[in-house]
Amino acid sequence: MRKAPIFSAMGILIGINTLLIIYLLILYFQTEVDLPAPIIWGIRCGIVLFLFSSAVGALMSVWLRHSVGVPDGGPGLPFVNWSTRGGDLRAAHFMGMHALQAVPLFAYALQRYAKQHATRGTAIFALAYLGFFTLILAQALAGRPLLAIYR
Repeated sequence: MRKAPIFSAMGILIGINTLLIIYLLILYFQTEVDLPAPIIWGIRCGIVLFLFSSAVGALMSVWLRHSVGVPDGGPGLPFVNWSTRGGDLRAAHFMGMHALQAVPLFAYALQRYAKQHATRGTAIFALAYLGFFTLILAQALAGRPLLAIYR
């Protein structure tokens, strides 16, 4: 089976999806939304992190692989199969993709239980999430596995 048509179609659809997400982000900055400020900022930050993760996905597509320093398909972590021998870009990609859920959900929890500092707490959480995402990405690009205990 030839992979080129599948990867081409996938790339086109991912490109369209990414453009739509950018448009959504612009709308969330330009349009008045009837939601509490922490939740709005949680959505905005989650979308930005999602777009960073999309760039990691584009990198994997361009390289036609997800492993760094080792061939694709070697020993992996249970369930996710992220490499235990070298770097794996899928870990950072996963982390960034799920920022779209994690950051707004955290903002919702803060809004509900700690209203006084919810917007600031959301911003701090989003920055910490970005830092963790960056560390996971740097570790993968350096060819080191996410969890060295399996090494």
